[in-house]
Amino acid sequence: TVYTNNLTVLGNYTAKGYAKDYSGRENTTYSNLTVRDTRAPSILLNYPRNNSVIKTSQINFSFNVSDIHSIRSVNITINGTFNSSISIAFNNINLINYINVSGFTDQKDAMWNISVYDNSSNVNISQSRLVNIDSQLPTIINVNKTPEPSYPTDNVSINATIDDVFLQEIW
Repeated sequence: TVYTNNLTVLGNYTAKGYAKDYSGRENTTYSNLTVRDTRAPSILLNYPRNNSVIKTSQINFSFNVSDIHSIRSVNITINGTFNSSISIAFNNINLINYINVSGFTDQKDAMWNISVYDNSSNVNISQSRLVNIDSQLPTIINVNKTPEPSYPTDNVSINATIDDVFLQEIW
């Protein structure tokens, strides 16, 4: 008889093989085997969505991660630079996780991704997403008018310097 087991617990095992024939002769053999996790963790990015516009300088990056055994750490990389990490071991695809990052300035196409390491040194890096951060009002400076002073019959010119990463219209 051959028995099969699905070994999902990591570790070292000893398999025992035993045989006996009709004349009563027996033989036993042992074989050591090691169960290793060779699968990378899974990642599902939730928020922010690709190409979204965020109107605050703080973002709660949301994601789900799972692994057949356990997660060692989750890292977020923003614009190619490691930014923040959580290293609590967890393993539940239904658990939504967050990494809160603050201090963003206005910028277009900030690129972010998540990397997940399990306790067997497997890694998975998510696809990269773009996010646009528009947390500041447009600036209006150097306002001047000519002529100064103005009178009801004068044609008045108003000049100003207006700046914003996401400037849409001026009136």
